[in-house]
Amino acid sequence: MSKVSGLLYLPLAAGLVLSGCSSNGGTTTADGGTTKTDGSTTKTDSSTPPPTEIKCNNDCKDLVLNRILLPSSPTEAQKFAVDFNNDGTKDNALGSILSALSAVAKDLTLQASIDHNVNQGKALILLRLQAKDFANAPSAAAQAWLGKQTACCTSTAAGEESKCADEAAKTCFAGSGEFEIDPTAPKDALFGGSITSGAIKFGPAKLNISLPITDAGTLTVSLQKAQFMGKFDGSKITEGVLAGGVTKADLDNNVIPTVATLLDKTAKDPKTSATTKNQILNLFDANKDGTITKDEVAKNDLIKTFLAGDVDVDGDGTPELSLGIGFSAVLAKIK
Repeated sequence: MSKVSGLLYLPLAAGLVLSGCSSNGGTTTADGGTTKTDGSTTKTDSSTPPPTEIKCNNDCKDLVLNRILLPSSPTEAQKFAVDFNNDGTKDNALGSILSALSAVAKDLTLQASIDHNVNQGKALILLRLQAKDFANAPSAAAQAWLGKQTACCTSTAAGEESKCADEAAKTCFAGSGEFEIDPTAPKDALFGGSITSGAIKFGPAKLNISLPITDAGTLTVSLQKAQFMGKFDGSKITEGVLAGGVTKADLDNNVIPTVATLLDKTAKDPKTSATTKNQILNLFDANKDGTITKDEVAKNDLIKTFLAGDVDVDGDGTPELSLGIGFSAVLAKIK
């Protein structure tokens, strides 16, 4: 697949059901979903209701995400995708856009930047699981927070990413790291869920996440109907997937400006290869003035259709843009 054709790979891709009808005026489908008046379907939310709060009594496990994984290819975009509208197709439009940007412009190094920010303690997501049995629990609960910035490594200079990763693995991510909740972050991300033979599945709930994508800026979004899943062995979560819907307001105010800034800085960076620079400018610099604006990104023919939203994850009649990312987590202590 060519770099440009990689950008063209963008997949097109919960209400309470009462006696064959739903709050959106549709009818119940055979699989328990809802057919709305416009012919589309939404997935019935059959998950455990979220708790109003978590009070631990020797039945909680605290964790910190030690890796946050952006999809770097169409295959990974599907790996981290979730079928939000129950149509047989997994949804991850924003994840596919981000993976396509990496394919088009290799110099963006999005994953390396996120890894370094996590290892420096600048991008921390904290997680608390509550269950009677962490191998099997038909009813479990979870809460997530953004963590306060913590010094996980002292090797923070450019070129010391590997040293920082090694140091962080022994400090913050050794299974005993202590973390504080960011006092400015929302604290209402509460999830209901279950654990089956170590496989965890929680959600939906609203969740705020921040992804520092290079020095150009941090992508901050509020995921609607967020859910997460993975494998938990009592000490770590592996094969984690975190997914949800990004609202149009978040797209307009956060995603598009951040992506535009990222592309513009990369195109103007003297360290960027001529090939990458030309690809970015040819794709996004509509007026050929050498600067990429948020308006040019929003109106780009290759992605504007998807920025309108691909799935209605919360059943309110307004489509959100699906996003799925991968993660892993290790034991921690949340103070």
